[in-house]
Amino acid sequence: MVKGFTLVEAVVVFVIAGLMVSFAMPSYAKYIERIRGKRAEMNLNTIYNMQKRYKLDNGAYYECATNPCPANYICPSPSCAINSINNDLGIFIVDPYFTYSIDKVDGTSGEYTVTVTRAAEGPCAGQTMIFKSSDKTVTRNCGLW
Repeated sequence: MVKGFTLVEAVVVFVIAGLMVSFAMPSYAKYIERIRGKRAEMNLNTIYNMQKRYKLDNGAYYECATNPCPANYICPSPSCAINSINNDLGIFIVDPYFTYSIDKVDGTSGEYTVTVTRAAEGPCAGQTMIFKSSDKTVTRNCGLW
């Protein structure tokens, strides 16, 4: 007697494996999006801390040369161009999934807003996360973050 699998048994195993993968993929995509949102939030915290340091050194919060900053104002390489958030605040954020922008809210108090926009992919494509320095709150427009 020959031992082995029949074609029907092999097909059943592949169908079951395919079903398991198809159920797991949406959960995995949500998990990845949640992780990317947390990373963007950590970057917001970095920008906030460096803004405080910038104010101590310069007497005012950092403001982009053009207000608001262009959406791609986070320089994507270690050799950042002059007048970029990374270069001017002394940080190095590389985030291919989000763009960051600093907007000046009030010239007298120095309050500012940092807007983080999700790139056009994934479950939260085009959604924003907004940090306000006045009350240190983060507003998330995607439920997965």
